[in-house]
Amino acid sequence: MKKSLVSALTTALVVGAASTTFAAANPFSDVPADHWAYDAVAQLAAEGVVEGYGDGTFVGGQEITRYEMAQMVAKAMAKGATSAQLDKLAAEFAEELNSLGVRVAALEKKVDNVKFYGELRYTAKRVMAEEAGHTTDNKLVLRLKTDAKVNQNWTVKARFDYQDDQNGKTSKDIGLDHVEYMYAQGVYGKYTIDLGQFENTEPVTEGMLWDHNFTGAKVTYGGKNVKAQAMAARANAKEYFGGDAKAAADMWGVNVQVNAKKLTVGAGYYDFKNDSSAAFNDPNGTDKVKIWTVGAGYKFDKNFRLYGNYAKNTKGNDSKQNKAYVIEVDYKGADIAKRGSYGAHVAYKYLGEQVVTELCTYDYASPDMKGVELGFDYVLDKNILLNLGYFTGKQTDKNDKDREVLFSRVHFYF
Repeated sequence: MKKSLVSALTTALVVGAASTTFAAANPFSDVPADHWAYDAVAQLAAEGVVEGYGDGTFVGGQEITRYEMAQMVAKAMAKGATSAQLDKLAAEFAEELNSLGVRVAALEKKVDNVKFYGELRYTAKRVMAEEAGHTTDNKLVLRLKTDAKVNQNWTVKARFDYQDDQNGKTSKDIGLDHVEYMYAQGVYGKYTIDLGQFENTEPVTEGMLWDHNFTGAKVTYGGKNVKAQAMAARANAKEYFGGDAKAAADMWGVNVQVNAKKLTVGAGYYDFKNDSSAAFNDPNGTDKVKIWTVGAGYKFDKNFRLYGNYAKNTKGNDSKQNKAYVIEVDYKGADIAKRGSYGAHVAYKYLGEQVVTELCTYDYASPDMKGVELGFDYVLDKNILLNLGYFTGKQTDKNDKDREVLFSRVHFYF
């Protein structure tokens, strides 16, 4: 079977090697714009079906071998193309395709091993504090996540963050980490092992204490009705503790949650030690932090859920600041895959700053606040989520000053 490369590529285009028709720049110097196959060659080059020669030429008049034609058919099949003509070509080049099979399959598997996803989000937040005046915070954040499969048990995960605070300050300017987390995760049956700088949201309090990273090891057991975790790691002392804390804090912790149909209950314990400075903005306190957590939730039906949690730092020396608790009612819930879906919640929050870190998952209220919070989530379109929130209350310290927060955020998930 003798066929020129241009003719073969026209055939490959017809059978669907490229999934869409579009205008593309032709990378080959010997295929002029007025050539009858210009568009086909440009499209297939953009799709990666053909690569030409290293000197930037295409040499379209050159005859190709059965093996070279089989390579193009294999690439078309690998891209998911289907047609009666492609089936005929696959039958014609069955022997050559069999010889390519291992390599093609391995290549496609390798490409599928790495996945990228994430979100772009814009936040506008206004805090009205009686003791400090009003402040407005605007942030544009890009979060790029990647999962790279090592083998059937292990995956490498990472998240890269870039932030612009709308005042010309980027992540580098304001001291934020460019890499939020990077770790290897192994799954063996019901056990999951995280090694490295892993993401961690305190599960019993649903992120009331922190939603950030630790560097070390975490083991999770996920049974049908029971989920338990144990971890030993180090944390950035200043990020978690605030104030003048330096270096790293050693920590270990355990937690367990039990699910019984509509009821969920859990408890946890975390022990931190920071050799450099006192913890949680308490210059007169201890360099140790010992936190107990308990939580429970009950789902009445598909729409309503009641949830509550409590946490205490037994080493904190301020009775108003060493405890935190939340009582919350959730209604429905936004599903980013469904346009028009929505959810809402109302909660009372008391967030002592000797137990709740600035790294908590809360967006409206923050440490040293107590009061009522209202939140509403709405899916504007598939994978586009709007958050609106309002908090009104006071400080938790002895000054008891008024606080109000207005919050809005739009997420674009990809």
